[in-house]
Amino acid sequence: MMTSEFLKMYSLKFYIVFFIASVILLQLATVSYNINLHIQSKWYLSIILFLILTQLYHYSKFRKEIKEKNEETEYVINQKEQDQILFHRQKEDILKQYNLILNQNSYLNKAFEEAKIRKQKLKKFIDKIIEVSRMDEIHSGSLEFSINTLKNTILEILEVDSVRIWKYEQIQEAIHTIYEAEEPSEIIYRKNCPTYFDQLEAGVVLVEEDIRQGKHTQELRAYFEKHNFKSLMDCPFFIDGKFAGVICCNSHDFRAWESEDILFVRAMAGAVSLSHKSATRNVKQDKLIEEHQEVHKTNLQLENQIITRNKILKEINDKLIEYAFINSHKIRKPICSLLGLKKLLDLTDDVDEIMVIKNHMVNSITELDIITREAGDLLVEHNLLKD
Repeated sequence: MMTSEFLKMYSLKFYIVFFIASVILLQLATVSYNINLHIQSKWYLSIILFLILTQLYHYSKFRKEIKEKNEETEYVINQKEQDQILFHRQKEDILKQYNLILNQNSYLNKAFEEAKIRKQKLKKFIDKIIEVSRMDEIHSGSLEFSINTLKNTILEILEVDSVRIWKYEQIQEAIHTIYEAEEPSEIIYRKNCPTYFDQLEAGVVLVEEDIRQGKHTQELRAYFEKHNFKSLMDCPFFIDGKFAGVICCNSHDFRAWESEDILFVRAMAGAVSLSHKSATRNVKQDKLIEEHQEVHKTNLQLENQIITRNKILKEINDKLIEYAFINSHKIRKPICSLLGLKKLLDLTDDVDEIMVIKNHMVNSITELDIITREAGDLLVEHNLLKD
């Protein structure tokens, strides 16, 4: 059975070569050792030697194949181990990437939620700013009412503990609180905190999460300790390009101010400026209206005086016409009589005629005197001539 398997595995030529080699080896052995064997024994021995040689060859070849297979198997195992190591590494990398993606996703979700909250907060701020801009009180109300309205709005929206509005007095070089109903007015001079004033005049919004560490607010530390303020956001406001005051938002706790908070308080600072301008404009407008009313009243008085004077002038003019009539007609009669009598007096030397003429002249003079007295009384009656 083994021989048949060999024949199946190898060609006949190969076995013939092995058989011849076995015979030759057996012959050499018998010659070398002087061994006499029967021919049949030689053939048996040759066959046995052939079988041994073939078995040895196949055994060596089989070992070689097994070795190669073992090496191949070992290589495969090593390759699998390397693949497993690579797989584990890739798995670890994938897990790391997965965890990184999870962290990034968590971060993005958190950022999205924060952005959503900030968007809602910004929308709330913008809606409030629009509402404030449409308030009639800001444009036409009293300054005190406008300031208090804006303070309450900031307190409501920013949820701070204190909002104080300070007005800058250029002559005193100081700021003082205005319209403080519950607290007395306070004043801060520039000479005591020049750094703070320089920042405000430059238009800088001072934001301090911790007042104790603020480099621009150390000069006001006593004021903050007095009121137990721990964080602040101070926003200056300007009128006609000049520093006019500051809005101070304070908290009793440490607070991280956001950009939306700064945007909102800047808008409120603009509203405070607008309120001041509106109040100033309203005062000027009221003054102009008052002056206009005074001018109108004066014009009415002047018109009444003119009407009265025109009436008086008409009456005077009528009397003057009457007076002129007296001068031109009534006075002319006695004068003409006197002129005629004078001519008659020059033409006669008769004493009786002269006496008659003189009597007529006396009568004309008396008549002239009566007429002139009537004219004088007319002038005196209408204040045309002092009595």
